Amino acid sequence: MLKKLQKQAMSVVKSKMFYYLMVVVSVFQLYKIYLDRSTYCAAMFVLTAAIACQFTKNKALCLVAGLVVTNFVVGCSKIM
Repeated sequence: MLKKLQKQAMSVVKSKMFYYLMVVVSVFQLYKIYLDRSTYCAAMFVLTAAIACQFTKNKALCLVAGLVVTNFVVGCSKIM
């Protein structure tokens, strides 16, 4: 059961549609950070995504890491 769920999750994460969704969400997040004039949050997003890309080939997961860190760990302004 767990293997099946893990296999489905990995197929979703590897899909092109998920990548495009993460690109759109990241653009909205960066636009919101730009409106708030928060260079700290922008730097944290870019640095986190860059560091995450050193550990995975999946660019969508790099963007997810940047979004998670800026929204929940650092506490920058959220999109919603």
